[in-house]
Amino acid sequence: MKDEEFYELRIPVPDQTTEEVEIVNWRKNEGDQVKKGEIVFEIETDKATLEVESFGSGVLLKRFYEQGAKLPVGSVVALLGPAGTKVDDSLAERLKKGTAARADTLEEPAAKSTPPTDSQQQADSTPQTKKTPAIKASPNARRLANELGVDLSKVSGTGRGGRIEGDDVRRYSWRTR
Repeated sequence: MKDEEFYELRIPVPDQTTEEVEIVNWRKNEGDQVKKGEIVFEIETDKATLEVESFGSGVLLKRFYEQGAKLPVGSVVALLGPAGTKVDDSLAERLKKGTAARADTLEEPAAKSTPPTDSQQQADSTPQTKKTPAIKASPNARRLANELGVDLSKVSGTGRGGRIEGDDVRRYSWRTR
């Protein structure tokens, strides 16, 4: 199973001051086909109601929160992937804590799961991203890069002077899945 086939749907950052939003409407249900660019859910900030579109295509495998949930920006709210994929129960908790989805928590209908080896478990606990002073990145971008396992040296910054912002990290993470 390739990681690119799965997409985490997250609460976007609507503006620099919003820290929490409410899911006010799900336009897609679990099991529905979702196309890239299609509206999946709506959020409400203290200023506006916004539509959130998918950055990938697939089946809506799991919604982790229901309508009315109030969540911090950046929260993973759903997972897209290939039809028939089973989502391990522990995945919801891992995603809610900010841990990116991994192929070993997803199981294709005919696939068999095998326990991880000692070297895989050790690799899982090793940080994926290092802070590099030469890379211009906001604190939020660095935090997200650590949570998502993104190497900041591979992300193009759109902020002032080429600074990497949180949205840049999210876009890179979604493109590389």
